[in-house]
Amino acid sequence: MHYFAVLMLFIIFFSTIANGESNLDSAPVTVSLSSPLLDRIALGEGTSDTQAQSHNFPSGYDVPLGYGQYGTPSVNGNPTTLSQMTLGEVQTFQQQMIDNGAPSGAVGKYQITQGTLADLKSSLGLSDDTPFNAVTQEMLGQARLEERGYSKWMGGEMSDHDFQKNLAKEWASVADPDTGHSYYGQGVGTTDTQIKEAMTQTKGAALTGASIGSLVTLTLYIHNGNTNGPVIPGAQVSSQDGSGNNFQRTADSSGSVTIYGMPGTWSFTVTAPGFETSSWNQDITDTCTRHSFLQAEPQQSVAPAQGSGGSVVGEWTLNYD
Repeated sequence: MHYFAVLMLFIIFFSTIANGESNLDSAPVTVSLSSPLLDRIALGEGTSDTQAQSHNFPSGYDVPLGYGQYGTPSVNGNPTTLSQMTLGEVQTFQQQMIDNGAPSGAVGKYQITQGTLADLKSSLGLSDDTPFNAVTQEMLGQARLEERGYSKWMGGEMSDHDFQKNLAKEWASVADPDTGHSYYGQGVGTTDTQIKEAMTQTKGAALTGASIGSLVTLTLYIHNGNTNGPVIPGAQVSSQDGSGNNFQRTADSSGSVTIYGMPGTWSFTVTAPGFETSSWNQDITDTCTRHSFLQAEPQQSVAPAQGSGGSVVGEWTLNYD
């Protein structure tokens, strides 16, 4: 049965980070047959990329509880994003949110609470230095599904009702199958109909032998003038991956952004104050590092008043290598 293949992928996925290995930044993110469920749960939690970006977060992986109502991530006083932090740093931030009055320290695409993250760290053998990036967060989301009976449900050993009940206990935004409301009395982000549809899609993908893809990790550097020029921290990168997913990123102090997306032909638009906008398409088929550059905007001379002996009106100075 197909659920055995899913379980095997799940085990392989975990082996990426077992025993303290630190290669997560370059590891592919497995997109398993459970993705319809996790995507639906993220929508209900308010942490899809579109929802995140509407609140000025780069992606769903970077959303803290309340979209920053109880504080925004920082390390040693320097602002950062959740997906650039380590688990140890995230746990410190979770405590800060709770100290600021948050009802929980929920963070990331799957709104993992302080207690849940501590339990997962222990059960999976993760270290404080493990990055809380997309790879880790997808793995943690899958782990929560598994602990709630995912493989048993896929294998017919757990009923749809019981599995949905377990999901409602894990994520307060998921409708309880008995009441249609949140198990914890909160607002429902994923209705009874919506979670049942996602469950049907998940089982349907397994029965039809749907292919399983992998996200790739792109590290893109933005330079001044040419690909060997100085980097441009703060440059804004808009991109679309091979499956049409949209991303917004801001270059960090190293002049780079990291984007997790589906392989294929990607489109990019890069902007920065004082530079011409650059747009292009490029094939991104595996985890890689790429370099781009921006040209400085032409500088227009300001003509002095007529008769003052100045230069020609409208003269431009072009800055090219």
